[in-house]
Amino acid sequence: MITRYVRICPNGHENPDYDTRCGSCPEYIGDIEPQRKRDIPPIPGSREVSDNQPPATFVPEAKPQLDSSATLKPQISVTKRQEQGHQLLYLEMTITGVKFPVRPGQVIGQEHPTSVADVLLPNVPGTGTDYIHRRHCSFDVDGDQWYITPLDQRPFGSDFTNPTYVNGALVSPGARAVVRSGDRLTLVNVTFVINIF
Repeated sequence: MITRYVRICPNGHENPDYDTRCGSCPEYIGDIEPQRKRDIPPIPGSREVSDNQPPATFVPEAKPQLDSSATLKPQISVTKRQEQGHQLLYLEMTITGVKFPVRPGQVIGQEHPTSVADVLLPNVPGTGTDYIHRRHCSFDVDGDQWYITPLDQRPFGSDFTNPTYVNGALVSPGARAVVRSGDRLTLVNVTFVINIF
């Protein structure tokens, strides 16, 4: 029997387990636990798992490709990902408690209609999130070590680069800094706690 995991948005729409935004409405669903759905045909591009495999929770949706022939790569379970040495990193926004999953090579930035970041951070009024750049920084992994690289925002039309701090130390645009579980990442003045699993 094939088991598929889905995320149900607050409005009742069913979405693949790797989506972070509802495909039918603008609801954020990244923090909703995937639910099992049995005996149904698989969705093209989704992963199929047997009953004894855990769901890959909090795996963000891949960004749409410009090439129309491109397809989504199947997701693999957290256990399999850890066996391959690829840990998962989560940014927990301290003011809201919301966790944002980050995979190697992804860029994080402010949620905006023109943003091309892979991980979109929502604007929370009165918190300074509106000063996070739309392409603020990127994350990558070398072996088991995670790194953050603040992006120089001047090529994207900004006159200055909004600051990035790891544990209070400024990281210059283009510089690569080590990040570990428990570190505090501050983008402008918005703080996140890094959790690596």
